[in-house]
Amino acid sequence: MGLYMMNVMTLARARRLETCPQQAWAEYARPVREILKLPEHHVLVSGMALGYASLDARENSLETERASADEFVTRHI
Repeated sequence: MGLYMMNVMTLARARRLETCPQQAWAEYARPVREILKLPEHHVLVSGMALGYASLDARENSLETERASADEFVTRHI
C-alpha cells in the first residue's frame, strides 16, 4: 500500500498537486465507511488529501521544533 501511495504522490507532484497521506482515517473507519457507503468487507488502511496548495494559508506556516538527527541516530561507519 505504501508504494502505491508513494507513486500517487509522485505523480501528483508532476501535475503540481500536493498530497498528504493520512493513516488516521483507519482509526475512524466506521464513520468514513458510513459516509462513503463502503461495504463491511473493505478495509480502510489510509486516506490521502489531494489538491492545490494554498501556501499563504495560516495553517501552512506551522513550524515545529525538531530534534537534530545526531540526537537519535547512531552511525556505524
